[in-house]
Amino acid sequence: MQKGLASRRMAGKISTVKGMRRNTLIMLALAGLAGCQSRSLPPGPVLLNNVQEARWVIEQSTLGIVPLEPASLNLFERYSPKEDALWASGWQAKIDMTGVATDEVRTCTLISPCHVIMASHYLRNVGQTVTFHDRNGRAIVRVIEDVVSLPGGLKPDIALARLDQDTPVKFYKVLPPRDDYHEHLLGALAVVTDHQRNLLMRRIARVGDRRVGFAKAIEFSEACADPLVVGDSGNPGFVIINGEPVLIETHTFGGMGMGPFISDPENYAEINEYLRDLGGGYRLTPIRIGPSSDG
Repeated sequence: MQKGLASRRMAGKISTVKGMRRNTLIMLALAGLAGCQSRSLPPGPVLLNNVQEARWVIEQSTLGIVPLEPASLNLFERYSPKEDALWASGWQAKIDMTGVATDEVRTCTLISPCHVIMASHYLRNVGQTVTFHDRNGRAIVRVIEDVVSLPGGLKPDIALARLDQDTPVKFYKVLPPRDDYHEHLLGALAVVTDHQRNLLMRRIARVGDRRVGFAKAIEFSEACADPLVVGDSGNPGFVIINGEPVLIETHTFGGMGMGPFISDPENYAEINEYLRDLGGGYRLTPIRIGPSSDG
């Protein structure tokens, strides 16, 4: 499988990562300093007063958008991988998915104007195109210039790519890195996508060991609980906070789903390190949680 220049350049260095370096990365992430040589874009207004209210705010935000028995789950009324498309006009239109490229089954999700995140076991390679659709349905095509996978195989199962230019659609912010989300996110509602471009509902059942896992959200219709299958790897999962889709993972495993938790301090720090090495001048952009947010 073809590898990007950064993947070859970094392979020797990353394969020798030691425990001391890993701990340093975690400390940098928690201090908000990881990737300090690049920039995150302005995080915008405070979305949470404090992390303790996260589960409640996510619940209210999500139930205010997603009906318990939606008539349709698909993001599009008409879709073409390389041509203009027509977004669905129902509840789905309230969740901005323009930064998720589903033009092929190896889904790419924007985490900066020119970087995408993918599943490392199901990635696109240098030279391949990535097609997004803006809010008007206009197709926007970009080309992958470089790709790198974080070490560890399926743990964390994260690949990053730099596109040939910035993309004028949604890129997704993330939760600031913390090591106590298992106390604040368990049971929270989440929205996940699949390769058929559906929005499905889940509840967060596990946060730990660099991963987040999901369970059925029993209050929603059975269609919302369709299992993830082969081809869904790399599709994203979000929590909705005051209308903002906040990226928390990309799928590795099927069923209700499980994947790397982006805001795990180790994952967060390594992603920022690799974004810096890929070039482009960006890093992850965390949402703001109160006046003393880690982000």
